Amino acid sequence: MYKTLNLLIIVLVISGCVESKSPIVKLRQVDSKKICTNCQSPNIHKVGSDKLLITYIQVKDDKNDLLVLRTFDDGKLSIPLTIANGDNWFVNWADIPSIVSLDKSGNNLMTHWLQMSAEGTYDYDIRCAISKDGGSSWDSSFVLHDDNIAAEHGFVSMTSTPQGAFATWLDGRQTKTKDVSIKVNENNDHNDDHGHGTNMPMTIRSAWFDTTGNKLNDIEIDNKVCDCCQTDVVYTSSGPVVAYRDRSDLEVRDISIARFIDKKWQHQLVHKDNWTIAGCPVNGPSIAYQDGLLAVAWYTQMNDIPKIFLAISKDDGGSFDKPILIDEGKVMGRVDVVIDENKNIIVTWMESNDELAQVNTRILTNQFHLQEKQKLLDSQNQRKIGFPIIELLDDQIIIARTQTQNDSLAVYLEIFDYL
Repeated sequence: MYKTLNLLIIVLVISGCVESKSPIVKLRQVDSKKICTNCQSPNIHKVGSDKLLITYIQVKDDKNDLLVLRTFDDGKLSIPLTIANGDNWFVNWADIPSIVSLDKSGNNLMTHWLQMSAEGTYDYDIRCAISKDGGSSWDSSFVLHDDNIAAEHGFVSMTSTPQGAFATWLDGRQTKTKDVSIKVNENNDHNDDHGHGTNMPMTIRSAWFDTTGNKLNDIEIDNKVCDCCQTDVVYTSSGPVVAYRDRSDLEVRDISIARFIDKKWQHQLVHKDNWTIAGCPVNGPSIAYQDGLLAVAWYTQMNDIPKIFLAISKDDGGSFDKPILIDEGKVMGRVDVVIDENKNIIVTWMESNDELAQVNTRILTNQFHLQEKQKLLDSQNQRKIGFPIIELLDDQIIIARTQTQNDSLAVYLEIFDYL
């Protein structure tokens, strides 16, 4: 008996010695690079493991806007390259241009911006252009969607695939028609004034592109979604997974994903928040993927309390664990999420602080330990500064954001190291 007891004690001691808590992962800002002045709407696309493509809109004068590309590689910013310019663009704080690589080399690129198509406030098209030399020159632009209807098209997300690229967007072609069998809510409150004047809903669509930018198809994902929340997409071992804010007939606007399985779109609610709102909150989800681990972060006002949630899937979105509450109370949303190579999940969001605001983060470690909230950046509590965009590069966290400076807007890259 004594031998058994002693053996048990030894086992417990050894177990206690090898047991380790999840390491604390914190971020420390090491640099801030001003990209441009009189500019806004930055976005980031990662090429390979060591280069970022950064796009933003440069305001040339009162009538002209430019879409500009700069690369960030080895800690250095390239010279600005103009992709396109125009005097009839739709420039918006929440609906921003993007860029994607069509091959691993980063030489073949596709980008998009928004251009007015008619006199209506929200009648605009998604214009795309292709570069075959890494962004030095661009072919003539084309319209992403094929409906030829003057309506709202936007909130584009693009990701690289092994065969080229995949794009998803909100498509308003149905909003230009009215179903007389459905009663119109004349008092509909649309927070960003994207009201369409009809009772037909916004849809979300998708398209694949090959490595030279040829459009291969155009498929509807969901025929009724929230009107003006950002979309997001990742490419997994099972194919593309699209995250978006859904919309039910009872105006419940929770977060869903869609997976392309067996040549069909399969839909799944990430979590039943049951947030009912007769208007668009202009606050979409963010999605990230790394070696079988899928993370979706989002903003909601379930039970009338602003909250940020994170949900994890270990089977490419086939199922999700119970959502993790990241923060609540003064949160503004504007969420982003990335997963590093060690499978630490980094969530960022904005929090209101009276007239000011701040960008916060919480990290869910690879041992699924949720760390304390950390303030990363001070900010302004203004709609026009838009959404901070985060990306990983060479063991650093990069944040692209817009800030007000001397009554104008400027874009910065904020660079953080792990502690």
